[in-house]
Amino acid sequence: MNTEREKYLLKINNLKVHFHTLEGTVRAVEDASLTIEPGMTMGLVGESGCGKSVTAHSILRLLPTRTCQIKSGEILFRRQGNNEVIDLAKVEPDGELIRSIRGHEIAMVFQEPMTSLSPVFTVGNQIIEAIMLHRRLQPQEAREYAAEMLKAVALPEDVIDEYPYRLSGGQRQRAMTAMALSCHPSLLIADEPTTALDVTTQAQIIELLKSLQQQLHMAILMITHNLGVIAETADRVAVMYLGRVVESGTVKQIFDNPLHPYTIGLLKSIPRMGSETKKRLAPIPGSVPDPLTVIEGCAFRLRCPVCKQKGCDGKDVLDAVETEPEHFVHCLLYSKRAR
Repeated sequence: MNTEREKYLLKINNLKVHFHTLEGTVRAVEDASLTIEPGMTMGLVGESGCGKSVTAHSILRLLPTRTCQIKSGEILFRRQGNNEVIDLAKVEPDGELIRSIRGHEIAMVFQEPMTSLSPVFTVGNQIIEAIMLHRRLQPQEAREYAAEMLKAVALPEDVIDEYPYRLSGGQRQRAMTAMALSCHPSLLIADEPTTALDVTTQAQIIELLKSLQQQLHMAILMITHNLGVIAETADRVAVMYLGRVVESGTVKQIFDNPLHPYTIGLLKSIPRMGSETKKRLAPIPGSVPDPLTVIEGCAFRLRCPVCKQKGCDGKDVLDAVETEPEHFVHCLLYSKRAR
């Protein structure tokens, strides 16, 4: 099976990220793989604690170096200027190379903008700093450009001189988006961009990202547990469970024909309108295992309603099976069918 893509922008191969704690080793990401092409939106979904944000921080090398280690794997990034491919997993976390990429070629909108924006500097100062660092503009030129970016995300002109605490949650999220897009990155990582926002503001943020994506021709890695957001924005979807990508495919394949029992469980737990509104939701049985627990084979087998305990604890289940073009699943049910 050949899963290589000739024109990928970012390609993660068998990434393993471990945290070393006093209680033991937390395997936050285990053999995760995904591919993002230029201009596409990749949705990364799963329960809280499944490794979505750790994967994102690994790309930008923002993980704490004293307690966290990329054990193995590749994070291949194709620079758009000269088509050079760099393995971000092997660059120095504080080196000049990653600093030239971080915020410029790969930007990130963090999960909670109030903790990501400095409370002692105005919104404008923080955007101007990023612009001057990567675009080499003079202070007045950078201020004018920052004002243009704030206007592009539908914020009033006077926000440039406001402090973050004076803005609403939606305004702070827009300001973070303006900062992330100020250097025209080829990849934007949006980590839970609609969390803690009301439904109307969520819709505005999503529409804003889609509009700016078309204008700037950038790819987006959309990280969320909100499957409704993914259905509306993503081209492809990767489903994570306990640090592993258990299924990936186009958004239509994942929503119309989910294969992995975990993906099926996620979709069944979504409230639906219409005749099914009076039915009780079908929760996934059990609970997420302790992150210190080492689980051989399929990590979901302890909660899986169809697991017969025959082979699911083996290595065969970790092999990806392509059940149809571009639809991959890590499940022994489909491995057996493929034989």
